Amino acid sequence: MPVSVEREPPASAEASAPAAEAVGASEAPDDRTTIIPGDRVLLVVEDDPSYARVLLEAAHANGFKAVIESRGATGALLARELAPDAITLDISLPDIDGWRVLRRLKEDVGTGTSRST
Repeated sequence: MPVSVEREPPASAEASAPAAEAVGASEAPDDRTTIIPGDRVLLVVEDDPSYARVLLEAAHANGFKAVIESRGATGALLARELAPDAITLDISLPDIDGWRVLRRLKEDVGTGTSRST
C-alpha cells in the first residue's frame, strides 16, 4: 500500500499538477507519491531548491526515494509519519532553526532517531 504524503502546491503551480511535480520557489519535485512499503526513503529538509535537487539525485543514485520539505516544522512531522531510513537536515531553515528540529527528532521516540548524533 503506497504511503501518501501530500503538500499543497505553491500558489504559482497549476492546480492540476501533482504534488510531486509542483515546483515553487522553495520546493523541488520529490517521490512522495510513489513510495511503497519496502522502499528506502530519504527525508530532505532543505529550503534551497537547487541543493534539494542535488540531494534527490544522490538519493536516487544510491537506491533511495526522497521526500523534500523546505520547512523544519513540517519536516519533523514527516519524519514521524514516514519513518525514513535517513534524514538530511539544513541548519538554516525559514521557520525553525535546524538544531531545534534535530533536538525534537532525537527526543521523539516515534521518529526512531534517538540513536543519531
